[in-house]
Amino acid sequence: MEQQRITRGRIAAVAVAVVGLALWGLLRSRDPGVSEDPGLASADASPPTVVPGGATIVAGAPGAGPDAPLPVGDEAVAEEIEDLPPPPSEGLPGGRARCRLQPALASGRAHVIVGDPDQIPYDGRLVDVRDGVVEIPWIEGEGAGVLAVEGYAPVPISWAGGGDDQIASCAPDPLRLKPGVATVEGTVHNAEGQDEGRVFVEGCGNQARPDADGGYSMTVSPGRCVLNAFRHDGLLLAHAQPAEVVVGPADTLLVDFEIPARPRAGLGLVIESSDAGIRVLDVLPGTAADELGLQEGDLVLEVDGTPTPGIALEDFVELAVGPVGTEVEIVVDRGQGSVRLLLDRRELKDG
Repeated sequence: MEQQRITRGRIAAVAVAVVGLALWGLLRSRDPGVSEDPGLASADASPPTVVPGGATIVAGAPGAGPDAPLPVGDEAVAEEIEDLPPPPSEGLPGGRARCRLQPALASGRAHVIVGDPDQIPYDGRLVDVRDGVVEIPWIEGEGAGVLAVEGYAPVPISWAGGGDDQIASCAPDPLRLKPGVATVEGTVHNAEGQDEGRVFVEGCGNQARPDADGGYSMTVSPGRCVLNAFRHDGLLLAHAQPAEVVVGPADTLLVDFEIPARPRAGLGLVIESSDAGIRVLDVLPGTAADELGLQEGDLVLEVDGTPTPGIALEDFVELAVGPVGTEVEIVVDRGQGSVRLLLDRRELKDG
């Protein structure tokens, strides 16, 4: 069957991001949400059918099937992985797990999802395969997730017996890899020319990093799942509109995303929600909030005309963040009367 592509219609993406460091962990675990449209196409529909979000399902794509050849290890891939900067370990657990693979690939690359594979964005790790073994860093002594070796289907895994001085072992042992047949591929618009690892596509049990032209491809777990594209804008996380799809065992899905063209930016506040409003816990240096003299203990009563007493942190973030260079008006109370301030949104640099 000839592959066809239906793009997202260049929909302006809505970003979910943090205002400051304290909100990063909160929103990393937040479900970005899925369209309420209940219409989902069956993966064996013919001709290809558009599902919510604009994904095109192509059943029985060429080259996909039970006779597809198994990929082999590549030393050049392993060398490339060595050159990639490791993910930051500050604040992450110090445990490790070691998993044996069958077949015992000489080398390769893999993504590890720590935790629930239905919850995106993932807590993920990019790891390398060496001599039939994958070692997973920055984990608790016990846990579970998914391992997706490039070219193979994602495999559910668990690990136990680890600690500060002990390397956890994986189950099952060995992890038996199967050829990756179900595939998602496409283009992330506005990802062209981005730094390695800044933009990524996640969902359906795997993660992919687009190439210099925004193209991506990854093997996935069959079934109903959610896909989305993300971009790190310093401390903030921008995303495209998510797509909920149904993947058949031998399907190829063509899914294009569009992430915001301009970086997401915020005010530079570390905050908490209260019945009286949004309370400032800290102010990031070099931000508009810092330059206008906001300080610990200030109470934000209003953001762009919306009262903040009792507002959820997520809702405040949605109002406070936006494209870099745009402005937001807040009302601040320090116990001696309120003042109205106009702040420009700036990129919140990581470190």
